[in-house]
This record gives sequence, structure tokens and C-alpha cells, in this order.
Amino acid sequence: MKNTSLELLAKGTRDLASEPSYIKEKLVTVVIAIAMHEWPQNWAGLLNALVQIAAIGDTQLELVLIALRTLPEEITVFYTKLGMKRKRVMQESLKAALPDILAFFVKFIEAQFTQFKAVQQGIEGLRAQGQQPPAEAAALFERHTKLVTTVLKTLLSFAEWISIEHILQHGFDNIFCFLLIEPTFRMLAVECLLVLFDIPMVAGTEALQPKYLFLFDHMDKLGMAYMSKTSDQLADYNFHKKLAQLLTLLGEKHLLHHGNSIPVSFEKYLTMMLAFAEHPSHMLSSFTFKYWTLFVENAFMQKQTFFLALFPQFLVICARKLPRMPYNMQSTSAESRILPKEVQEMQRSLEYLPVDFEDKKEFAAFFAVYRVKIVSLIQSMARQQPEAVLRYIGECLETFLRLKPDVCNEKSVFVLQLEGLTVSLDNAIRAIPSERFAAADSNVARITEAALKLLYEYETTDPHLVVQQLAGLQSFCSYYAIQPGSVHFIIQKVLSFVLFRQPAEAQIQNPAEYSQATLRARRKACAAFINISDEIPDTLLPLLDAITSLVVQLQAQPNVLDGERISLLEGLTAISNALKNYDRQRQFLSGMLQKAVEEWSSSMLSSFVSDTEPLMVFLGIQGTQGGQADQQLRAMRRLFHLLHTFFSVSRRSHIPVKKEDQLNGGFMLNTTTGSLRHPFSPMIAQILPNVVRLIRSIHSLWHPQVRASVPAQLQGMYQFDPHMLAAILGTKVPEGQQNRTHADHIRSWLFGVRSSIYEFLHEMTTYGDDFYGNLQSVSYVCECVFSHLEHMENYHVELFLRHFVVSFVEHMPLTLWQSILLPILPPLLTFVGQRLQAGWSQLSSAGYGNSKASKAQAETEVLTEKILRDMTRRIIELIDSVLKTRTAPGGTGATIGTALCSFMLSSDTIGVPMISMLISALSWPDGVSLTRSLAVLKRIVPILTPQPVAPIVMSAREYTSALLGKEALTASLNGLNKATSEPDSIAAECTTSFFTLIADIYIGLHKDSPYPKQVLSTLNFVTAKDLDAVTKKLARNENRKVKHDALKKLLWPLLGGEKAREREVAQRNQRGPSEKAFLLQDNDNTTMSGATGGAPGGAGGAGGGRRRNNRASNKSKKQQQLKAKVKATGGGGGGGGGGGGGQGKVGSRKKKGGHQQQQHQHQQQKQQQKGRGSKAKKKKNASRRSKSNWFNTTDTLDLG
Repeated sequence: MKNTSLELLAKGTRDLASEPSYIKEKLVTVVIAIAMHEWPQNWAGLLNALVQIAAIGDTQLELVLIALRTLPEEITVFYTKLGMKRKRVMQESLKAALPDILAFFVKFIEAQFTQFKAVQQGIEGLRAQGQQPPAEAAALFERHTKLVTTVLKTLLSFAEWISIEHILQHGFDNIFCFLLIEPTFRMLAVECLLVLFDIPMVAGTEALQPKYLFLFDHMDKLGMAYMSKTSDQLADYNFHKKLAQLLTLLGEKHLLHHGNSIPVSFEKYLTMMLAFAEHPSHMLSSFTFKYWTLFVENAFMQKQTFFLALFPQFLVICARKLPRMPYNMQSTSAESRILPKEVQEMQRSLEYLPVDFEDKKEFAAFFAVYRVKIVSLIQSMARQQPEAVLRYIGECLETFLRLKPDVCNEKSVFVLQLEGLTVSLDNAIRAIPSERFAAADSNVARITEAALKLLYEYETTDPHLVVQQLAGLQSFCSYYAIQPGSVHFIIQKVLSFVLFRQPAEAQIQNPAEYSQATLRARRKACAAFINISDEIPDTLLPLLDAITSLVVQLQAQPNVLDGERISLLEGLTAISNALKNYDRQRQFLSGMLQKAVEEWSSSMLSSFVSDTEPLMVFLGIQGTQGGQADQQLRAMRRLFHLLHTFFSVSRRSHIPVKKEDQLNGGFMLNTTTGSLRHPFSPMIAQILPNVVRLIRSIHSLWHPQVRASVPAQLQGMYQFDPHMLAAILGTKVPEGQQNRTHADHIRSWLFGVRSSIYEFLHEMTTYGDDFYGNLQSVSYVCECVFSHLEHMENYHVELFLRHFVVSFVEHMPLTLWQSILLPILPPLLTFVGQRLQAGWSQLSSAGYGNSKASKAQAETEVLTEKILRDMTRRIIELIDSVLKTRTAPGGTGATIGTALCSFMLSSDTIGVPMISMLISALSWPDGVSLTRSLAVLKRIVPILTPQPVAPIVMSAREYTSALLGKEALTASLNGLNKATSEPDSIAAECTTSFFTLIADIYIGLHKDSPYPKQVLSTLNFVTAKDLDAVTKKLARNENRKVKHDALKKLLWPLLGGEKAREREVAQRNQRGPSEKAFLLQDNDNTTMSGATGGAPGGAGGAGGGRRRNNRASNKSKKQQQLKAKVKATGGGGGGGGGGGGGQGKVGSRKKKGGHQQQQHQHQQQKQQQKGRGSKAKKKKNASRRSKSNWFNTTDTLDLG
């Protein structure tokens, strides 16, 4: 066979241009397939034979090059059956032969390229004389082009693991750089160099790093390659992107490993890198910014004369690239007149966006990272040369602020450029060391003060420009902290914009009717006030009384919105944190919220929120009289305003971080336990009762009897909010749904109040003893908050878990676990588990991902899946928080660890729903939940299965034996099978975790529980003898790794082991062709539901039906469809593997549907056409359609 395969290569194929590629690929595959078994030990002369065959002719040369390209790919990537030892032997043999192979490449590439250039020049000469070149010349040109291309592709497969010494020794540096100039081969040449330069440095190769600087010797050729242009602009652009990446890697290697020297032609290199950085394409320029940041921070470069000369160019580049770039920009003629250069540059950049990005979302994600790179460069420059950076930004600001643009919008070039300047200013000031502002004669301080004066004195009535002005004023916080003289005026200026309105809106009385641009400017003013107060509270503390007076005056204005009032209180709260004294902070907050607390705790409001019927009257659901709608809406808004005020202030108020401030400020109640008191806590007793009564009343509105009593015209209050749906789906709210009815107002109010209450309670849980200290109060909170959960919608449950329950459990003291958590967690876990199981099952049975579904059905599926996925993640997060090791509250340093886990799991009341939920999550289609569930299970299995058994978990053995030894082990084996048989599934990344969990369960329980052995015995490649051998080995060894290795050997068919595959094939042959591999049987040896799927492939099936050959891509559509159909129906592999029919991979639903679902429907249609059929067939098809999960599996295990 070896001789015959080489003879076929020597005979060659038809002419290079006429022979199809897949014929050549298949001919080479024969040789390589034999080589993978024989070379080098039994076929030492293979490489020499290939070299001799290459000299026969061009067709033979191409075949040999393809073979040499394929061999390293098979060894390192595609041929997965190689053991590590054999793979190392083959790699070492290939490396030993490298000098001869590379010499072969050099010889042929030089010869073929010389002939290529000769033919090319002859053709160009004829065309220059107006003559058409003969067909023979064109064919010869194509032949040499193809051969040079094949050599480069072969080199590309070797480049990743060829030493740089080999590259230089054989002159490939000259060859690659010379080919960069030739448009026909430049892409392959630059890709070879990229692979070579992108190899990460490993220990022991430090001495080789300077040799990578050889490209500096070829900077003239690189410059010529950059300057060369062709008629294909897209090809030129793609090449420039590759070249930019190559030069960036070159520069990084220079600065990181040899950065204290100036290489030859360094000036030319910097010129090219600046040209790439200035390129209008964001994608291309992005490759260079990492290098420029390293360059600016390099101490050796900072001492060079050209360093300061480059700074102005860096600043110009950053100023051009930093402005936010809209995916679609519409500039006005006025902007083109006042900003011609900026408009032209943005328009040029827009031309490249469709080339580099598929849509607006992809560009937005890229631009966020792109901006970070530019900001990093600006900060580096500001640390080195703060005066130069601030002076340039100040000059640009002065130039822009002098201009008088027409009416702007968010996408106006003027607004975008000004926004870029404010971002530059913010990051530059933050990066400058504070001592540079402190000196009295500091030029940095003077330049900063001048820029601040420009922004402070700027006057505009355009809301978009006001937003940028506020952003600029906010960016000087670190300067205000050092030079506080002007901060009072800045706060006054910022707060004045809370009342901002455009001249055209002067007569509007209701501020809610202002334009969105105006409201956005006012929100920005409030946000700027909060941010300044948060960043420099110590600086603003002496001005607290004056600022409070300003806020009180604003609060008295009738045209201030409720949200703006709350933001002003948040800013004051942030400043009051600087008091660092419990009594003073408490008094300040109490005085600020006195009226709000009195109104909230009033008897009238208490009566409205106390129960369901009064709340329905309050909302206008019952007992409403005509003309009261506006009054009810005002009352609803007022209640929400009060509630959100409490939440916002409690969130912004905090205890000092330093222990010394806590002790001196009177925050520490007990120095022994470390318990603290919060300045907001004295108001909890007045606020909390009505909060929890209100949430109880809101929960009760979803009771079926209450829902039935709601009038038909108000039933819309129970629907999902269209604005939330549009946000999830990424669509716009339909025009008809923008006119809000009273039902819409009630729905929004209920959701907003529900969210605010959950978030407020979340804040309360962080208050420690101030919240948890009163057992009666905590019990009442639980009684109200956990009421009517069974009637809640899934998205309400997710909100409830995310905002309240997880934090409630995480912060609860140990003393309350027995009395509080044990009564509420079991029913909560059971309820959520039932909801999730029903939801995922319904989504699966509904045929999720059906391409024929209507738009409304598709939207419902997307929404349902997102809510289920989020709810699944929240409940797993809750279980994780219950069982994880963490620091106990109070600052004592005590940890809540395995003892607590054992205590919580020792009772089946709470342990069963917890573990059951984790096991269920192993089969639900969410990768995050799967990963986290595996982590939690791996953590608790050693606690529940210690050897010897700990007394604390003895009571748990009765239920953990079945749950872990049977259900968890079954689910883990199913997951492992799916992970190894479906590489694209979400389980594929968890193969190791699945096996570790299986091993830990078996090792921990096999002595005391019969279930682990029963489960593994249902695997038909596992015999009783195998299990006995493993059990004995586990008994003899204490080493965990040895035990895991024993089980790994037993389960090797599921893990893809070659010897076990061959053994499994032999077993299958003994059973007969109708029985399937990995067939798991119950105790009565009857096949269980879904276990009739095709085998993952035996030795022959894996080698024949699953043969990977991604280099032959000329298969027709019919062939691809037929292959997919055969794969979906489990119709086995080629060769000797066989593998039988039957529905394959039953129950493995992918997100976008797929062949399994189509084949499933096809089978149903066939059964309907054939009539009733036999009972056996009906039973078989029903078995195939059943969903594989541990809930409906008792004594069987589905690895179908």
C-alpha cells in the first residue's frame, strides 16, 4: 500500500488547472492516512521519496507540497486518535527533517518565482505594445502562480512551530519580504510572517527574541509594499490591515524585549505606524494603539529627541479618533461649512464600516474597546507631558466653543467632536498626578484653570451642547480636590441647569412636556451633581449648608420633576457621607426626609397599601368615579416618588470604610463582634411596615380571584410591558402602543413599585443588625414579601430572586438560619423548580426554533427563553450563596463554610429541593447555569460523602444516597455523553467537570449505597467484572488522582478513548448489528426511552463516517444535505464501524432547531401516512420522542 500510494503520486494527475482540487486532496489523503500509522518508524524514507517525486514535474510538485502541508496539520490538529507519546515522536521526527524540508521549499519557491516574474514581464511587455499575449503564456503564468501559492500555503502550515533560527538560516526573511511587494502573493507572505511573529514567548526562548527584529532590516521593502496600489481597493485595504498587525507585533517585540535600543530604519518604521494610526478606518488604526501606548511609557524612548516631536501627532490622531462614531451620519450643510475637515474625515471613516462590520451592534461593541485603547494612550501621554496634552485639548476646546452651529442633534459632527474633547479632558486630568496641580506656579494648574474657565463661561441654549458642557465641568473633579477655590461656582453652574429649558419651551408649564433633549440635559445636570458629590465629598463638605440651601430653593420650584428632586437629595446624601459621624449623618438624613417619612407613614397612605381591595381603589381598578383618572395618576406618582426617594437615599448613604472612622464616628456598636449601625437605620421602623404591606398587596393582585374581578378594560395591566419587550427584542414600540391607557399606567406603576421595593429591601439586607436584629420584624417581612408567590409571573419571580432573595440569604446572620430560612427556602425552591421544569419542558415540546413560526410566536419564544434563562441563573445563584464559603457578618473574620453546608443539607426538607434543582439544571439549555450547578455539586459532594461518614451528615444519607448516587450520577453521565458526542453543544465545555462529579459521587457512595453500581452497570460496555476491579482499586488506594484514573479508564468510551472504542465495537459485534453502542439498560434489560440513538461511532465509524477533511470543499448541496440527514437519523459511520439506523440524539434540542427536529417531524408524517401501524412501532416512536431528563427516568439512564 505504501509503494502503491507513492506510485500514484509519481504518476501525478492531469494538468494543474484542469484537475479538480478534491481529486488532488484525496490522493494526498491516502498517503497521509498511511503515514499516520507507519511514519516514521516503519516508513523512514517517506520524506526523501516525496522530494524525489516533486522533481518529476509540476503536477507531482503540487501534490508533494499538499502532502507536506497536510502532514503537520494532521499531527497537530485534525488526527485526534494520536496518543501524546506518538504525537511527540512524529513532531520530533518532523522537526529533525525541517532543514531538508525548508531547503526543498527554498529551492522550488525561488525557481518558480523566477519563472513567474519572467512570464509576467513578457506578458506585460506584449500588452504595452498593444499585443494580446498568447494562450500558452497565460497558462504558463497561471501554472507558476499556482505553484508559488501552494508553496506559501505549505509554509504557512509549518510557520507556527518553525524556529526563527530556521527562518533566518534559510533566507525566508528575504523571501517573505520580497513577496510582500508582489500583489499576487503578498497576502500569503504577510500571513506567514504574522504566524511567525504571533507565537507567544515561552521560557528559554528569551535569547531568540532580538532575532525577530530582522524586519527592521527590510523596512524599505515594507514601505514599498505599503505604497503599492492595485485596481482592487478592497484587496489593498485587507493587505494593509494585515501589514498593520505585523508592524505592531514587530514593535511590541522590540519594546518588550529589546526596548533600550534604536533599531535600524526606526524612523521609517515610526512613519509607517503613524500612517496606519491616521488611517480613516477604525479597524486598521485600532491595531496600532497598543504599540503607541507601550512606546509612550517606555523610559528609554522618552529620552530620545524624536519623542517630543511625535507628541503633537499623537494628540491630533487621538482627537480625530476619539469622537463617538455613528454608524449612519447625516451632516448638515452648515456643519460642512464650519467643520469641513472633521466632516470629511468622518465621512471617509463611514465608508469602511460596512466592510469591517456586519451591523451597528457589532460596530458598537468594537468601538467600546477601541475607545479604551485611545483613552489608555491619552492617559499615558498625560502622565508624561501633562502641559502639552492639556494645552492641546484647551486650544481645541477654545476653537470649538467659538463656533456657533445651527440646531444640533446627538449625531451632529459638532456634538460628537465636543464629546470627544470632554472625554479626552476627563481622562487626561484623572491621569495627571495631583502634585502637578498643587504648586502655586504650576503651568499645569494655569492651563487647567483656563480650560475650566472656557467651559464655565460658555453660554448655549442647545440641550445637546449643554450635556457636553456639563460633562466637561464634571471632568475636573481631581483638580477641584487640589484647587477648591472655584468649586462653589461650579456647583452653582451645574445646579442651574436643573431648570434648563429651550427658548421655545418658555411657556410650557408642565416640565414633563419638555422635549427629550431638554429632559436629557436636566438629567445630565443631576447626574453631574451626584458624580461630583461622590468623587469629592470632603472638598464639598464645608459648602454643605450652602449647597443644601440651593437644593431647597430648587425643590420649591414647580417645574422640577420628581426624579430630579430625588437626584438632588442623592447628591446631598453623598456629601453628608463625608461627615463620618453617626449622629450628624443621622440627623442630616432625618431632617432631609422628615416630611417624606411622615407622609409615607400617615394613616391615609397606610390604609391604601394595607390590603388588596384598598389598593385596587387607590389604583382606580375598583370604585372609580368619572373624572378621577388624573387625580389617581398624581397620587400613584406621589407614592412611587416617596418610595424611590427612600431607596435612593438609603443606597447613597453609607458607613465609613476605615475602621478608625467607624470607631471614632460612633458607627461601631460592639467592638468585639464588629457590628455597625447605619445612619439611615433609625427611619427603618417608620418606613418598612408600609413597604412590605404594599408589596404583599401587589403580589395579591395576581391571585386568580382578584384577576377575575378586574374590569375587562383594565386587564391589560397584567400584560407584559411593550417597552420592556421591545428592549429585550431590540425593536421599537409600535406606534399604536405609544398612546397609554389607564391600564398601561397601572402596569408601569406596578412594575416600577415592585422593582423599587425589592431594591429597597436589598439595601436593607446590607444594614446588618439594623435590619436583622429584630426577629419579629424580619419574620413579618418574610410573611409579607413571600406571600402569593405561586401566582406571580416568571419575570416577577426572576426580579424577586435577583433583587431581594439572593442578598437576603447572603447577608443573614447565622443565628437566623434555623428560624427564618428553613421555613421559607424549601417551598420557594420547590415552587421555582416546578416553574422552571414546566417552562423548559413546554418550550422544548413547542418546537423552539421552528423556522415556520410566525413573528409573534418567535417573539414569544425569545421572551420566554430569556425569562427562563434568567430565572434559572438566579435560583442557582441563590443555592450557591446558601452553600458557599464566605465571611460571617460583623467583621469578626469568622467563615461560614462546610459545617453550615452540612447543617443545611442534613435535612431532606431543604436538601432535596436544593440538590434536585442543581441536578435539573444539568439538563436545561443554559450554559451559565450548567457551569455553576456543576461547580456547586462538586463542592457539596465531598461534604455529603465523606469517608468515614461524619455524624453531621448521617441523617442526610437516606436522601443523598438516591439523589446523588442515582439521579445526579445519571444526569452527569447523560451530560458527559452529550459533551463528548456533540462538540457544538453547551455541555461540550464542561467535559472535565462532568467526569469529576461522576468520579466524586462514585468514590464517595459506592461503599454505602447500591445506586452508583446500579447506574454504571446499565452502561452496556461496563461489566460486573469491570466494576469489581475498579472497586478493589479504589479500596487499595487513597490517592484521589489514582482513583479518578481508574474510573477514567472504566468510562473511556464516553470520553473517546481509542482502545475502549475498539472494545465497544467488539461488544457490539457480539450483540449483533441491531444493538447500539452505549446502550444503557434498566434492571430488566429493557431499552429505556431515547436510548435507541446511533452510536457515537466505533473504530470504523469514527474513521469512515466522521472523517474530518475540511480542505476539500467542493461537495454539492445534495451531498451536504444527505450527510446531515444520515447524521440526524443516526445512520452510522463508514468502513467497518456501521452503526445502524434509528433516531439519533433524541432530546438534544438546539436553539435554532435543526436536523433532529426536522427528522422527528418527518417520522411522524410517515407514521400518519402508513396508518396505525403495529403497537411495537408506536411504542418505539413514542420512546424516541420522549424528553431525556431525570424527572421522568426512574431505573433507567438515557445517553441516547
